[in-house]
Amino acid sequence: MKPVATTALLAAAARARESAGDYPLFRDPYARRLAGVEGIRLLERLNADVPEAAGLIGVVIRTYFMDRQLEGLLAGRSVSQVVLLGAGMDTRAYRINYAGTPEGATNQIMARNQGGEVRFFEVDDPELLRLKERRLHGASTLPHIQRIPVGGDLESTDLANLLIGHGFDPDRPTAWIVEGLFIYLQESSVHRLVSGITHLSASGSYLLCDIVSRNLLAHGMTSRLRRHFATGGFSMQFGTDDPAALLGKYGWQADVHTMSEIGASTGKLPVVASLGVTPAHGDGYLVSATYGLKAHLGGAYS
Repeated sequence: MKPVATTALLAAAARARESAGDYPLFRDPYARRLAGVEGIRLLERLNADVPEAAGLIGVVIRTYFMDRQLEGLLAGRSVSQVVLLGAGMDTRAYRINYAGTPEGATNQIMARNQGGEVRFFEVDDPELLRLKERRLHGASTLPHIQRIPVGGDLESTDLANLLIGHGFDPDRPTAWIVEGLFIYLQESSVHRLVSGITHLSASGSYLLCDIVSRNLLAHGMTSRLRRHFATGGFSMQFGTDDPAALLGKYGWQADVHTMSEIGASTGKLPVVASLGVTPAHGDGYLVSATYGLKAHLGGAYS
């Protein structure tokens, strides 16, 4: 398994910790199983080495944001296929009914998913996907959905070759989710990936992603976090201070929110505040973008 794949275990551990809290922004009943002992230890080590990372609070905020956005799309029947690029240990295909829903409440979205209307394609390193399958095996509460694992290297393999052979239909509107991935890619790979997404996107498609500010990534206050990840064999590489321009180059209309904005709206500590920097130094961005539509993606933040 590639070193960067360990970030998937870390993210799962952060989701597990949030889910176990008294007032979680979401519930991921599979996160602890998927994080495993390794993921929990990785998060504990991160908290000890880089306390300003606040237990990867950014993972919690972006999970909440993307859950809410995807729920809106599925509720409105805007898309019938969802592609998660760098899916890692994400379990939205199984748990979207948990997102923002009080325990015991019903949710019609999952009922439609069980009916087979929505297909979830999860693209990531084949070894990581196999580990995910092993850890999910035996979970008694997994709903019946169309979840399609697609093993491949997003930096070296053509996206169309990966997806179309697994039943992806480029003529149907798609919700693309690129979470926790861009930051670990070289700039050329980011552009190649966005170009590939665009090529496969029918009018009415949506893109949800997170992107870090280049200024924040370069700021000295994030150096300990960068060094911590570098010791694990992977580096934080890509950032931009204008996500809308990046996606606009490929025809996407983007609504951009800062991590701090969404964090403050949920009562969570703003990310830049946890790092001790000011907004002038940059922030993380959460983006919802549309392709071939005049109106932007609606929801709680538009």
